Amino acid sequence: MHVLTEANSDGARSEEMRSILANRGITLRAVKLFPQSTFPHDIAGAEDIPLDANVVCFGGPALMQHIRQNRRWKPGGWCTFENFSCHVYYSYFGKFLANETYSLLPASEAVRLSSHLFEQYSVGGEVFARPSMGRKLFTGRKFDIEEFIETIAKCPDPQSLILVTRPKRIGREWRTYVAGSRICTFSQYAVNGERILSRDCPDQVLEFARKILAETVWRPDPIFSLDLCECDGQIRMLELNGFSCSSLYDCDLNLLMEAVFERANQT
Repeated sequence: MHVLTEANSDGARSEEMRSILANRGITLRAVKLFPQSTFPHDIAGAEDIPLDANVVCFGGPALMQHIRQNRRWKPGGWCTFENFSCHVYYSYFGKFLANETYSLLPASEAVRLSSHLFEQYSVGGEVFARPSMGRKLFTGRKFDIEEFIETIAKCPDPQSLILVTRPKRIGREWRTYVAGSRICTFSQYAVNGERILSRDCPDQVLEFARKILAETVWRPDPIFSLDLCECDGQIRMLELNGFSCSSLYDCDLNLLMEAVFERANQT
């Protein structure tokens, strides 16, 4: 088993992970993507790893997409990008979402219908908007109508799906890591929009996460992150993210790596 992390990646906690892996006799490798280079020099630091090796990688979307297209590594990582678009996973988790009511439409139509969208969703003259796709075209946030039109009009593909909904009051936010139907570790990562890390997670949050998993059969990947939040006084689901591209925050890395090895050995 080889474990890789992208050099200088944020949120990977490389030194702590390196120590945990060393106890298992595994060396954590830092790698860097050079997409214009030919194999094996396209992923520096992994030149000697065979095309079909047993590998788990943590890194950014560009590296993970390159691995999917140019290696047969098993599992390589867990980040099936198409499954982390809102229009896909909202189909299964809709009733649990903070964005329970929303409009999802092509960018060109979002611009054309901007007045209608603001009539329907604006609070204090602002709506919340984000791209449907996980690899974001722009950062999801609140927009007034001028900013909305200007930002959405710049989307390179007029068919790119844009989600528009009412702005919400978000308090605390938590990341849980899910392996199959089991929550293996968790971390608070924000309070009122400010990054505040803590391994504390109230029982009601974990109970709600388990309810989501018990009532939803579909999974985006064998391991993924499920984010939850306080929303207008309720615990709601915020979003899903691909395991290999997610920040680890203050999650228990020992528990997380146990789940990683268990799932990797099933591949």
